[in-house]
Amino acid sequence: MGQIWDSLRSDQYVSLAPWVWIQFESAESPGPFPYVGGVAPEVVASLHEAHSLLLSSIETAISDIFSRRAALGDPSLRTRLEDAYAELVNSRPNLSTHIRCGRGPDGTFHWDFPKDPTKSATITYMGLRVFNAHTRQAIPLGFDRPIAPTVGTFLGHLDGTHTVAELRTVATAQGRDNSRFLTQLMEVFKKHDCLAFSPQTSLKDRWLEVTRDQDIVHLGHAALLYRQRDRFILFDPWLMPWFAEAPVPSLWASLLPRPAAIFLTHDHDDHVDPRTLLHMPKDIPLIVPNRRHRRALYYDYPALLGELGFGRVIELAHGESWSFDGGAVVAVPFFGEDPCDIEMPRNCYLISDRGRNTLVHVDSGPTNNGRSAVKEGVIDELVRRYGPIATLFASQQQLQEVRTY
Repeated sequence: MGQIWDSLRSDQYVSLAPWVWIQFESAESPGPFPYVGGVAPEVVASLHEAHSLLLSSIETAISDIFSRRAALGDPSLRTRLEDAYAELVNSRPNLSTHIRCGRGPDGTFHWDFPKDPTKSATITYMGLRVFNAHTRQAIPLGFDRPIAPTVGTFLGHLDGTHTVAELRTVATAQGRDNSRFLTQLMEVFKKHDCLAFSPQTSLKDRWLEVTRDQDIVHLGHAALLYRQRDRFILFDPWLMPWFAEAPVPSLWASLLPRPAAIFLTHDHDDHVDPRTLLHMPKDIPLIVPNRRHRRALYYDYPALLGELGFGRVIELAHGESWSFDGGAVVAVPFFGEDPCDIEMPRNCYLISDRGRNTLVHVDSGPTNNGRSAVKEGVIDELVRRYGPIATLFASQQQLQEVRTY
């Protein structure tokens, strides 16, 4: 099995081809809300089951409104659905064990479920699948024990900045059993034309040639790459391998310069993308929202990112900063994407860099009760402390609010 290392030139720099990506797979279904914390997984399963069983009734009610068989403001519609939900839950012991609901003496409907800040719906990966969009292949490879963090760390080295000799050293250092699997993985990569080789590592130099200090590059969707002097900072990377979901090439992880840090704003899949993150170097700081801002539920970033192999996860609270030479990235309150009452811990970020300020506002917007960065004075306070904000990255809804202000 070790022949793969001897068959490759030890001084060649190696990366995954941009049309190749890896996806971890769990032995069991991850459940409806993976990595949601603050509630036990069995409680989440009961909530999801109750919703699924009542879903057809909810869809019928929505259809009645659209077809004008019922009025949107008809209070009896809500009452009937609430009573149906209570009857459903209370008639099933497996659901009523976790869900408490019903109508009180005054007619008010009550609904609750137990919270536990120490619990979250974690996942243990027990295998992976290698995808090659060019050859249209998907190659499964199972783990005989939970070694996902070790595999994730190794995959992070396949970014074109390490030689074959260095990768062999990394694999060997993981112990005999882990080294055997990583060597097997390299055999799979070679057999299915998944690797790219180069006599030198020039990716960062090329990015430095085509960008200027304090440039910010939009990589698609919410992903941003900020140049700070001679290094780069990455925000919400959600990237597409070549030919995976589009007929034209796109920027993939192996085509980006090694980031000095990665910042994640909030828990939606288009901002926390395990596929992209799995291919990033794992020894860099990864900054996420702090759980201290939770009202009840939170996203368990440390559990997810630790399973992918990241070892430097930093939870940044509002007002705290990650410093660099000449400035800092400051965590800013995030006020719910569209109206939302759950209030998961989320961050926007202000890049304050030698007198120039850039606000990564992403999807933050007004909550159901009207709170927002504008109305709560967050923007005013940022300007007072750091100066004018030169550039703002936001969705259309949030940008309209700021422009109106």
